[in-house]
Amino acid sequence: MNKINIDDLINKLDQELVVAKSDHAVAKRLAVLRETAKKYAGEDEVVSFEDIVSKVKSREELFVIKTGWENFDKIVRGFRPQQIVLVGALTKSGKTTWCMELTSRIAQHNPLWIPYEESAEELMRKYIERELTPPHGYTPSITRPNQLDWLEARIIEGIAKYGSQIVFIDHLEFLVPSGHEGLDERYASTMRFLKDLAKKWNVCLVIMCQLRKPESITALPDYNDIKNSSSPAQHCDTAIVLYRETFKKKQEVTITNNTIVSIQLNRRFGGTGNVTMVFENGHFIEKEWREDVLTSQKLDQELDDY
Repeated sequence: MNKINIDDLINKLDQELVVAKSDHAVAKRLAVLRETAKKYAGEDEVVSFEDIVSKVKSREELFVIKTGWENFDKIVRGFRPQQIVLVGALTKSGKTTWCMELTSRIAQHNPLWIPYEESAEELMRKYIERELTPPHGYTPSITRPNQLDWLEARIIEGIAKYGSQIVFIDHLEFLVPSGHEGLDERYASTMRFLKDLAKKWNVCLVIMCQLRKPESITALPDYNDIKNSSSPAQHCDTAIVLYRETFKKKQEVTITNNTIVSIQLNRRFGGTGNVTMVFENGHFIEKEWREDVLTSQKLDQELDDY
């Protein structure tokens, strides 16, 4: 009986010795890891909030895009790197034309355009026909829809060759891949990719998107009216909705050159609010709407050009 107890005790002591040696080895490895962690200085290192504040301040000073539209800039306070800006409007409401006007105002930031809906040649032909000076910017010779890797490669090229700091994509539906997953999930996945892209390459992405037809043609659309999915509004930093004044009289619908630029979401900088503009002589001009614009003989021609 005593012999059995002694053997058990010896076995138990041997096991405890193995565990003790193992614990010592683990403790030694942890000590090495702690020393390594102290010296770690990778891009994902743990830093203080004070360090983040300094980084944000320096980045804002280097890269803030102002448009020159006085009232618009007061609300938005400039576009910045890593932002996703949505510009939504109903079909034929002028979102591409407005973004082209914006492009002409920020030439020093070397805008890059990825025009899926209308080719770059089609866009430039409008300027030729109107005898207007086209905006300064860059674009691929051809576009390849639904290829996100291709999109990233062109953005890298624009940054490397021309120093592009802002990218216009016309429009979002051409980026959403086909597949078996639900449409909303495909939109969400695409928006996450675009957000990562903006962060990785430190650019501002302006993404045009279509809106659903509202119940009333005279009502200002809402960012929730973006077609197919709520994900774009959930993942963007700023949402801008364009609305051309529309009214109905004696069963006839009239669409004017009076435009509301409605900043409806602004999560990172600035605020929200509406700015009134008028499309005149091929340009968007900030001004209060004039009653006589509805009756002027010039209106019909301008509507055709819009």
